[in-house]
Amino acid sequence: MKILICGYNLYGYLDSIKKAFLKAGCETDLFLHRNVSIRKLEQKNPIKKIWAWIRLKHINNSLRSYVLEYKPDITLCINASSIFPETASFISRNSYSILWLVDSLERVSTDLKTIDQFKKIFVFEPKDMEKLKDSEYLPYGFDEEIYFKTNEERIYEISFVGSGHRERYEILNFIAEGCKYIGKKLNVFGPFSLFKKDPSHKKSYPFLYESLVYNRRLSPKEINRIYNQSWINLNIHHPQSKEGVNPRTFEIAGSGNFQLVERKLKLLELFDVEKEVATYRNIGELIEKIKYFLKEKKSLLSISEMGRKRAISEHTFLHRARFILNAI
Repeated sequence: MKILICGYNLYGYLDSIKKAFLKAGCETDLFLHRNVSIRKLEQKNPIKKIWAWIRLKHINNSLRSYVLEYKPDITLCINASSIFPETASFISRNSYSILWLVDSLERVSTDLKTIDQFKKIFVFEPKDMEKLKDSEYLPYGFDEEIYFKTNEERIYEISFVGSGHRERYEILNFIAEGCKYIGKKLNVFGPFSLFKKDPSHKKSYPFLYESLVYNRRLSPKEINRIYNQSWINLNIHHPQSKEGVNPRTFEIAGSGNFQLVERKLKLLELFDVEKEVATYRNIGELIEKIKYFLKEKKSLLSISEMGRKRAISEHTFLHRARFILNAI
């Protein structure tokens, strides 16, 4: 079976998905393109709008040509936020088309008319199944060749790795302040660009600013190293995750390290909560669990190992590839 995977290769996720389908015995190729969403056509600046149209037209024409050349049995599009409805229709006429939404409908830039053209739809956010008829829940997974246990020295007590979405500034500032109050230090890694664009944010979120170790995007290799260097890894979801969980949930677990994560509904189905991952419902509970687990290292290590075993046995991208193949 021939699989064509199409999308923007953020953090190399599409490379990992390709490897998974290859392991599943499928001939697999990638059609990669720049991160240009259809939403850019709504810009008021006419020059930017024309430039977006030119790039989108090139992406769609190139994809059509490649589908005809490669002749895939299945075309798997990740988000499809650069795909025109007519291109999605073309893909469906020439292969079995699958859309995997790895962002929620409230955040993704994909045209609803484009979504309607796909024969099969998977969503990472369960609530989207109420809006998309016949869609199925399928969370992201992790690449076990990237996220794995190492023998790094643990030099950080508490860490957070992730993008500096605007919604994270206030909560991370509260957490950093709470950690400082109990005599602990939160270490934050990731691009928090507001501090560079507007220095006044340093005064608005002083505890978060003090916690920043690397204010930049990190490679997956660097991220795995930080997970292994940290006693506690915080997992704070973007507001788009109402019930579903992000890739970090599987990556931290797969790396064999401890995470404290919000108690999402789907998490209860994916892991044995409190035995394989630790959860919290509010900042107060989070701070109390930080204090507890930094004292109870034996319990922390036990949860980490149990989570690693679960992730490896059920949540790799190979498991997701097999799920997709069995669902069509």
